[in-house]
Amino acid sequence: MNVVILGAGSIGIKIAKQLSIMEYNISIVDKSPQRIKYISDKIDVKHVVGHACDINTLKEAGIEKADIVIAMTPYDSVNILACQIASQSFKTETKIAKINNSLYCRNGTTTSGYIDFVVSFDQEILEIVKHGMYIRNALSVFKVKNALIITTVCKNNAPILSGLYTQDIQVYDLISIIDIKRNKVHQEKTSINDIQPGDEITFCVDTTNKQEAMKLFGYDDNNKNTVIIGGGYISKAINSINIENTINIKIIEDDLNTANILSEKTNIDIIHGNPMNFDVLDESCVKDSVVVAMTKDDKANILSGLYAKKAGASYVSVLLHDIGHVRLTDKLDFSSILDAKSSIVNKIIGYIHKQDKCNITSINERDLISIDIKRNSYFAGMKILDIESEYKIRVVTLIRSGAQISFSKNYITNNGDTIIVLVKKNKTKNIINLAASRPEYL
Repeated sequence: MNVVILGAGSIGIKIAKQLSIMEYNISIVDKSPQRIKYISDKIDVKHVVGHACDINTLKEAGIEKADIVIAMTPYDSVNILACQIASQSFKTETKIAKINNSLYCRNGTTTSGYIDFVVSFDQEILEIVKHGMYIRNALSVFKVKNALIITTVCKNNAPILSGLYTQDIQVYDLISIIDIKRNKVHQEKTSINDIQPGDEITFCVDTTNKQEAMKLFGYDDNNKNTVIIGGGYISKAINSINIENTINIKIIEDDLNTANILSEKTNIDIIHGNPMNFDVLDESCVKDSVVVAMTKDDKANILSGLYAKKAGASYVSVLLHDIGHVRLTDKLDFSSILDAKSSIVNKIIGYIHKQDKCNITSINERDLISIDIKRNSYFAGMKILDIESEYKIRVVTLIRSGAQISFSKNYITNNGDTIIVLVKKNKTKNIINLAASRPEYL
């Protein structure tokens, strides 16, 4: 399959890397010779210097044979126009674009009608923050079908270490361990018995059991206070945010106009002031609270996060727009770094395989793929053990009748089941092809 990526920013490069591993034919276009040179040194893809809306540049990139165009430039208007050109002039089948201005979008597509799938940086940030509000102390949260993929750190006093499980819920019925990372090194063994205090754990759990699962790792959080630093993103989508009554939220906003908008349209406590002022932090009751720094300025987020830690916040999460700034935070010991760009990449990769009825989430250099089992599927009627041994993958979750269930390796898949499998990236395309229905002959 031929893919043309327009824009060689961090999102475009991540998409190119993932699709090239899956053996797609990739061309990438950017007007910056420096970025193109950087890509040519890192990835074996076709690269073209030029404007995303220039016909000759697009032809040089191979748009005439492209199955998919992915427009990821910084400019909404350029992305929309590029997709329009691809649709009208070259009849490209699938057009994907990053659009931030909500005025251009309606129900996941643009009002122009030339784009099949839209992703929004602002919307991804809001989704991440909402997960952070309701699944506190999680480093990251992804939703796959009706299961959640959660990463957290196991505390020293976690019940999962001693076998003391809350409310008599058996841990084996509650969660499935996907990955254990210790001192930044992924461990080969991933059973519950291999978990140690301080390990970074990635696990899968049914959406109804998310809070009980977090208790197993030592997060029986009775403090419901959340302080958000920066209300700009929230003010853009104020009508789409539903705040649970069990959570007490305060927003610190330095801009008076934005603070007034939030005060008029929400019941949230809005504090106008500089988040790097300890008096403002004291007024916000930051001590022992969860703090999310999500202004549009990375440096402001890092600094305000440090001030919040010094003021006694129990958990500090920081939003970074530039992935290069992650290096600045390595030794600052923030609880988590919010990365909306990786979420956008996951959504785009997942959409590309939508026709195969698969959802894909990248995690720890591997892919989690949800596969719907149909009557004539290659995986239908197979034992979990046989699926794993024959295809060299790991089944981490079995969803039956809409609920995640405890299963053994001898379980046989049924029509209507969904399995979530962990796959090395170089095998993803093959597994997706196998997930498609087997042809039937008369």
